[in-house]
Amino acid sequence: QYCGKHLSPREATIDHVIPQWECRAKNIPPNTWGNTVASCPRCQQRKGGRSMHEAGMRFYNPNFEPKMPRTNYLILSSDIRPEWKRYIRL
Repeated sequence: QYCGKHLSPREATIDHVIPQWECRAKNIPPNTWGNTVASCPRCQQRKGGRSMHEAGMRFYNPNFEPKMPRTNYLILSSDIRPEWKRYIRL
């Protein structure tokens, strides 16, 4: 979402737009659809625990709207982390 690089499911990471520490401090759930984006490892490293604005970053395509729920992407990719299965009822 930050650089526009096409990522395989293995190399993509999930980044929190509002950093997790800030969500905890404000009692906001961090792992919501609106607060998570796909990120390449390089952009993830660059952003670190800062907001994208603090890191001088912006969205590659700010008008992106997914066509299907995230769980569908996970199921289609067959790359579901074992600890997530209980939350998506698999």
